Amino acid sequence: MDESDVPRWSPDDHLMRVYTRGRTLRRRRVAVMTGLPALAVALVITLVLVPRGSDRPHGLRTLAGPNPSTSAVPPDTGSADAPTTAPSDSGSGATVTSRAGGSRQVTSTTAGLHAGEGGTTTVPIASTTTTADVPAACTDADLDYSTITDKAAYAKGDTVTISLVVRNRSSHSCEGPGRCGVGPWAAVEDSAGTQVWRNNPIAVSCTNPPPPPPRLDPGQSTTYQAGSWNQKVCPNQGSTCSNKQASSGSYRAIAHRGSVTAAAASFTLN
Repeated sequence: MDESDVPRWSPDDHLMRVYTRGRTLRRRRVAVMTGLPALAVALVITLVLVPRGSDRPHGLRTLAGPNPSTSAVPPDTGSADAPTTAPSDSGSGATVTSRAGGSRQVTSTTAGLHAGEGGTTTVPIASTTTTADVPAACTDADLDYSTITDKAAYAKGDTVTISLVVRNRSSHSCEGPGRCGVGPWAAVEDSAGTQVWRNNPIAVSCTNPPPPPPRLDPGQSTTYQAGSWNQKVCPNQGSTCSNKQASSGSYRAIAHRGSVTAAAASFTLN
């Protein structure tokens, strides 16, 4: 073989080929290492978020819980102890489970920071019973007592009707005095303060059960009739009353109930 037919070996060409080969291998290694995490994340998302065993089209679903519209409600079995599960309208995947005559439980599914870290939290809620708002009885400190007459001036022989007004002056509702039992009574004084008439309290009997006491909201009042005066002088109902007509002038009517004396009301006889 002629020496001219033998290929010449060049160190520079050999080093260049080695360098190019090494750079190509490094690029492939970086590409593989970069693609593996993305492939792993895609695989985890596919396994966790895509519903399995469902006849619906495959797709993503949220970690906040099932769609409330697809939550199953067991049919009524007719048993008082049968639990009832209904979807929550809060959009958080919570369900409310209740039993008749018992306590309720709220079960909610929460999403974790990563796939597969969802948890179930059960919060017991005590059963509540709605009752009507029944206020307590009014105390004397809650009430104002005043006297009223049906007119401010009366002709001779007219009947003077006297009533007791009870007003709730507190900031809360309460029950006023009942209308059964010993009722209010009234007295009339002339301008000099001399009592010219009074009646005796009359006991009012009621059916059983008795009617409820009047409910007084703040500022509200109720009226009780205390007496009717025929303008005849009769300072004490326990004694024989004269048939003497009261003279014309100014008078004061004062209503009472038990130990309570109401503010007086003024009127005139013509």
